[in-house]
Amino acid sequence: MMPRLITDRDDFKLEEFSDNIKSTQSFLTRQPQTLVIGKWNLLKAGNTIRLIEEGETLYHVKFEIKNKKFWNSPRQAIQVEVWRQVGSSDTTHGLPKAIFFDYLLDKYGAIVCDYLHTEHGKRFWLDRLAEALKAGYEIFYGDYATRCLTKINNKRELMDSYIDQCWGLDTKHDGMNYVIKN
Repeated sequence: MMPRLITDRDDFKLEEFSDNIKSTQSFLTRQPQTLVIGKWNLLKAGNTIRLIEEGETLYHVKFEIKNKKFWNSPRQAIQVEVWRQVGSSDTTHGLPKAIFFDYLLDKYGAIVCDYLHTEHGKRFWLDRLAEALKAGYEIFYGDYATRCLTKINNKRELMDSYIDQCWGLDTKHDGMNYVIKN
């Protein structure tokens, strides 16, 4: 599916302090393993990674693993949830990029965006795509219907596809995803 714009939601029950504490406690009952990425000691349970300090989740990412030959990679991570606590930027600065490139892309070979995005999620992906271009990774937008990947070679092409071909509210955009390949 194509990245579709949605309104901000409270899907993760993390925004309000009391909900965050409850969600964090529930996550900890899953007996997560420590995952060190860069300077961060994170916790990973299944396909969810969190940065937790003093019993509160500061950063949360959830991903799915797919095995679709369409993306020309043996496995792909599809990032389906990303959330950062308001006011945590001093602690989490650089963490999204580290998880994205140093863990997910390195481990799975390709990252595909999911199909529901808030305006913040849209900007998150645009930032990751621009960083990927700068770092020399291959980026594409892919069409499920035709099974075609269209390579994006530079920032201008990224912005053209970003504005003209992707990110919409109507059904003409169904079947598109951004892809970053290692």
